Parts: sequence; structure tokens; C-alpha cells
Amino acid sequence: MTQENSAQVTEQPTQLGQPNEQWQKIAATHSPHELAQGHTFWLWAYRIGIFGSFAALAMFIVERMAGTNEQIWYWTSGQYLNGGIGLIFAFSFSAFVYGFYLTDYTIRARLFIFSVAVIFPLFAEVSQTMHRGGESTKAVSQSSPEFKAAQQALAAMTDADPTASSASAVAAAAGAKAKHEAELKACARYESETRRDKCRRYETAKIAEAEGNMAGYSATGNAALAANQQGINQMITTVGQLGNNAEHSHEMVKFFMEIGMSALVAALIMSILIIGSIEAGLAWLGDHVKQYQKAMRARGLEIGNQKKAVVSFNSSDNSPALSAPMTALTTTANAAKQTVAEYAEKFEQGLKASPEIIATEYARADYANKQLLADAGNIASKIGKTLDNKFDQQRFLKLMYAEARTQILNGGIQPTIKAVSFLLSDAIKMHSKTVGKLPTSIMNADLNKMAEKMLERLEMERVIMRTSNGYVISSQFRDNRPTPSSISSTIKNIVNGVDANKAKDADDIKKAVYNTYSVIPNPAELDDAELDKVAEKIAQDRGINQAPIIAIEPPAPTSRPMGFMASGYSTLPKNQYIGGTGIHNPVLGKAEAIFPLPLPAVDLVDRNSLTDTNSFVDRNSLTAPADRNSLTGQRNSVNEVSEVNDGQRLADMSKKLADAEQALAQKIADTAAKAAADLADRIAAEKKAAADLADRIAAQASAQAKVAAEEEERKRAAAAKEAADRIAAEKKAAADLADRIAAEKKAAADREAAVNAAAKEAADRLAAAEQEAADLADRAERGSLTDEQIEIAVNVIRNAVNEAHISSLGSPTIAPLLKAAGLPTSTDSLRALSKLACRELALEGLVIPNPRYAKGQPLYIIA
Repeated sequence: MTQENSAQVTEQPTQLGQPNEQWQKIAATHSPHELAQGHTFWLWAYRIGIFGSFAALAMFIVERMAGTNEQIWYWTSGQYLNGGIGLIFAFSFSAFVYGFYLTDYTIRARLFIFSVAVIFPLFAEVSQTMHRGGESTKAVSQSSPEFKAAQQALAAMTDADPTASSASAVAAAAGAKAKHEAELKACARYESETRRDKCRRYETAKIAEAEGNMAGYSATGNAALAANQQGINQMITTVGQLGNNAEHSHEMVKFFMEIGMSALVAALIMSILIIGSIEAGLAWLGDHVKQYQKAMRARGLEIGNQKKAVVSFNSSDNSPALSAPMTALTTTANAAKQTVAEYAEKFEQGLKASPEIIATEYARADYANKQLLADAGNIASKIGKTLDNKFDQQRFLKLMYAEARTQILNGGIQPTIKAVSFLLSDAIKMHSKTVGKLPTSIMNADLNKMAEKMLERLEMERVIMRTSNGYVISSQFRDNRPTPSSISSTIKNIVNGVDANKAKDADDIKKAVYNTYSVIPNPAELDDAELDKVAEKIAQDRGINQAPIIAIEPPAPTSRPMGFMASGYSTLPKNQYIGGTGIHNPVLGKAEAIFPLPLPAVDLVDRNSLTDTNSFVDRNSLTAPADRNSLTGQRNSVNEVSEVNDGQRLADMSKKLADAEQALAQKIADTAAKAAADLADRIAAEKKAAADLADRIAAQASAQAKVAAEEEERKRAAAAKEAADRIAAEKKAAADLADRIAAEKKAAADREAAVNAAAKEAADRLAAAEQEAADLADRAERGSLTDEQIEIAVNVIRNAVNEAHISSLGSPTIAPLLKAAGLPTSTDSLRALSKLACRELALEGLVIPNPRYAKGQPLYIIA
């Protein structure tokens, strides 16, 4: 903290020994390393947040300073200059905010600075957020199919020329008018007044008709142009609305609009919520960084050089080399002494300084004293264990690898990085209670990387293999045994095997029981004692007496932890099982079953007794006399002579033998009865379990059926509702379609009527044009010939044909006749008179067009 703002600090020194402030609690509960890590983490989080705030502020200021929304590569030099100035402003404001949240001010000064300087960045960020929200809404709206369709319709309406057809029609009518006006002027060429009057009336009527057509086509074109312009204006409005449609806004903005707010107010509220939350987070991050800095100063750590400060705090200055357990005590004691000495030396100066320095120095000394007391107790309890357990890191990692391998093979954990990491973490925590400083370095390691390396090594050893779903145990280590058969099925197979072997005595029955059990595929798990009971029961049912079979039962296994995490020996791994011949190893498979060896399930030797050689073997017992016969109960030594005579001893032996046989028979009967009862109980229990399982299965099936029925009912209801909604929508769509079809039919009828009227009008105009063309052609053919001359030519040719003076209508035949009648004698005039006269005679049926007309042939022939 600088001297300028130190006077504005409002923190008052708390009561000594009571860390009420947050930074005092952090200093008292965090180690120097944790303080350095926490300060680095929160500082970088704060810097990242400030950088995001700077980016938002820069976008707003630069865009406003440049005064354009164009892409930056289209800017001019002036816009680049203004944008650079805006970027400097944004950086300055962001730097101010960065320092503002890290500095202590009074409430009045903080409010003043916030209202003067921080309000503008906040306003700029809110404005930029609203602007970007509007741009996002525009982008989504302008990419919608409605907007694109409206744009295409507007382009089509703009490119279309509604007056094209009417303009061509007006031009055609104007041409017709000009032609008729020319014909009107040419009516004077007729010699007959009647013919001239007829021509004038006809041409005048055509001129009036052409003028009417021109006026009608012009009015139609103007109306179409006005309608098209109105449609373009409406489409422009529609495109503008679709290009910035509020319906494409953010869902929260639409929510605010639903409760009565406008889109602009909703966007403002949403932007204020977003930026306000971000600013609140930045303020909290800045305050948190500030608290960590105070805590680090209280602990004597340099904020600018954290690693060096941590090392100097935890090391002693030139202290002599001590033993391992005493070094930690001496280091902590020296640190405490140095801290207290510094506190005493600076006490007078601290009284003259600010209250923060007093609180800082006291917290520093108080923390060192408390840490000394706590560390002394912890280290004293670890001194002996630290010296006795001289683990190095390499051996420790090997033990952890062996533990992970064993747990994976036994099915204790899955071969995943997470599971192995948890196992290593638990092992390290348990080991830290026994070993002193070693776990501290391991606890700071990356357990995930250690677990990954261990799994890779297991993969190299082919203990596990990699699949698409992760690691799995290799097939050679996997227990692929199917579910064992039931006890009743196994015993039935044993009885059938004994019957097949035709066993006659107890020994044969026992051998047959063991041999049959060893070859049964996937039998129930029965140990040797249970197989002996089965053999006794079979022999008893068949009336065969046998010597008592006393199964050697191993001592009960003790429950001890497994692996390096504690001493001792574990019970069987879950992938091994006890069968008829002892422990089955999954690596050997069924090959071990051929050896009828009752292997013990646990180590029968008490490992704790190995350290005491005197308690392991009683050396005096080596010279003790052995019992002669334990069956009779006599414990006389071999070298002793009994005083009882042979007869009495024989009688006693016979009596005891009879008692033993009776006791043995009773024991055999009791054992067989107990075995039968146990077997019956087990069978009954299995039947009850099977019945319970059947009941549970039936209940589950009933529940599942009920759930399925309810689900089916819900699906049917949903489907019915959906079908009803769909039918209603289809009906509405059908009604809308019917309305559209009716409107289209009416419009089509109107268009058809207009087309028919236009077609009739066009037909009339075409007929008039054809008539006009015929008249023009007639006038062109006549040239200077008059109607009287044509009439004379018709009479001459008619008389010649009727009187059979001519046989053909060619020019050589007709020309002399026309010349004799006093008609013009030029070749063109004679050809025109002949053609026009034959056309009139063709109407009378006297002549017909020549069907074989060719060049040099007459155009008409006599009918």
C-alpha cells in the first residue's frame, strides 16, 4: 500500500490475539506455500476478469471514436487514429478499475470515485452489451427464412416492369392510329365519290378506336405502376420489421417482454444484470487478492518474490546440521525467535506507524508462537517413527505400484486413472501417520500422472489391455467362471457318480465322492468337511459302517489389512475360491483339481512367533517319553512296566474299546444326522430363497407391468391429445386452404374475364388489322387501276370463258382480250387486271386457283 492512500485506510487494529479480520484468519490458517499459491490463483483470476472488462470497454469506445460500423480493414487513417485514442482511453479506465478494487478507501471516497470514474466504464459495458445483443438479434432475424423470402419478393417486385405490356399495347395502338391517318389522307385516290366516302368513314372509325385503345392501355399501365410502387413500399416495411424481429431476441429478453416491458427496456435490464454481476465478481476478486496480500505481509512474505520468501521463512540461518528429528524442532524454534525479536525491535516504530502495521506485526508474532506449540507436539510424536521407517521415495512408489496391481487383479478397484488416484491418495494419507516427512513431497505430486504411468506399466506387463472404453483386465487374469451349480444339483451328481462306480465300502464311497466332485463341471462350492459328510450320509443310507472321519480344520483366519499399508496376511483374494481339493488358483484353472490335497486357506504358522525362538519349539519335549496308545487313554511311557496283569488290562482295553466304538457309532450317527439336518436346512433355505426370489421377480414384473401400463396409458393419452391437436390444426388449415382456394378462384375468374375481354378486344383488333392489311394489299395490287377498269376486265374474261373462246387463263390468252377492250396495255397493268378479275370470278365459281401452280403457270384455271 502506498503512502498516499495509507491515510485513508479505515481498518482499526483488532484486539490482540483475536483474528477477526479476514486477512488475519487467512494468515493464521494457511501455510506460506498455501498463501503464495492462493494469491497467485486469485490474482490471475482477477486479471482475466479485468481483461474481459477491458475488451468490452474497448469495443464500445473504439467503435464510438471511429464513428463507423464498417470492418476495421475498411477504415480511413483518421478512423484508425480515433480508434487508437479510444483504445488508450479504454486501457486507462481498465487500469484505474484494476487498482481501484485492490486499494482501501473510505466509504465516502469510494462512492465519489465510483460515481465519477467507474460509472462510465459500467455505462460503456452496458451499452456495448445492449449493442451486441441488438446485433445478435439482427443476425438471427436476417438469417431466418421469412426475411430471405421477403428479400426475394422485394427484389422481384423491384425488378419487375408492370407497364411493359401496357406500353407495348400503347405503342401498337399508336402505330395503328398513324397508319389509319395515312390511309385517311389516301382516300382521295379513289375516283368514285362513294368509294372515297366509304374510305373516309372507315379510316375515321379506326383512328378513333386506336385513340381509345391508347387511352385505355395508358390508364392500365399507370394503375399497375401505382399498385407495384405501393407493394414495394409495403414490402420494404415488412423486410425492415423481419430484419430486426424482437421474436428472435434472447429468451430472457422475451420473458421481460411478456410481462409488459418493451424490447429496449428488457435488453437494458438484462445488460445491467450481466455487467452488474461481472462487476460484483471483479470487486470480490479484487478484495480477495487484497486480503491475501495483507496475510502475506503479516507472515513476512514478499509479494513480488513469493518463492524466495517461502524458502527464507522455512529455513534457519547458518544453523549447524542436526539429526533428522531435531532439525524440524530447531527450524521452527529459530523462526519463532526471529519473529518475536523482529516484533520487539520494531515495537516502538510500530506504535508511530499506521494501525495496520501494528496488527500485521502482532499477527506475525502470534502466528509463529502458536505454530511452534503445534509443531512441537506433532514432531515429537513422529520422531521415533521417522527414524524407524527409513522409506525412500523409490521403494515407496514400488510398494504403491504393487498395491495398485494387487487391488486391480483382485477386483478391488477398476483399472481407471481416477480409481488408482484415489487408492494412491488413501495409501499416502495412511502412510503419513507412520512416516514423517516423506509423504509431504509425494502429496504435492500429481497423482493422476502417477496413476497413468502405473496403468501404462501394467499394460506393458499385459496385466491389463486398452480398449475403446478404457482399460480392462487381460483374459489370462480374468475370472471367467460361470455361475456355480446349486447344492442339490451337485449332490445329485455325486450320488449318481457313486452309483456308477458301484462302491461297496466306506472308503470306496469316499473316493467315489471326491472323484465325482472333481469332474463335475462348475459344481457348487463344497469343502472337504462337507464332502466327508456327504460320503458318511451315503454310507449310512446304504447301511455301511465306516471308521470315523475327522476333518482337519485349519485355524480360523484373522482379519488383517492387506499389502504394504499394514503388516499381516490377507484372506483369500476374491478371484480364488475353496473347492473340493482346496484353494483353486485362477491362473492354473481346473488343472489343480486332480490333486486331492486339502490346502489350507490361510498361513497356519503364526508369523509373530517366528521372532521368539524359545516359544517356537519346546526343546525339553524332545526327550519326553511318547504316549504308547492315545486311543485307550493310557499315557504310560514305553519304558515303564504296568503293574496290572494282562487279563485285567485286556478286559479294560476291551471295555474301553467297546465304549469307544459305541461313542464312535453315536458320534457317526450324530454327525450324519447333523449333516442331514444341515443339508436339509440348506436345501430349505435355498428353496425359500428361490421362492423369495420368485416372489420378488413376480413383484418386480407386476410393478414393471404396472409402470409399463401407466406409461402406455400416458403415451396413448399424449398420442390422442396430439392427434386431436393435429386434427384441429388440419381442420383449421383446411378451412384456411378453402378460403384461399375460393379467393384464388374468384381472382382467377376475374382474371379470366379480363383475359376474355382482352382476347375479344385483341381479336377485334386483329380482324381490323387483317382487313386493313387486305385493303392495303388490294390497293397495292390495283395501283392506278380503277373499279370500272376492273369491272370491264371481269366481264371480258367471264364472256370469254362462258363462250369458250379461251381454254386457259394465262397472260398470253387474256392479254389480247383486255387490250381489245381498251384497258391499259402495260404488262403490270394487264397482270393486275387478270389477277383481280380472276379473283372476282373465283367468288362466282367460274374459275378456281391452280392446284399445280408453279413458276410460268397460270394462277387460276377454268372450273
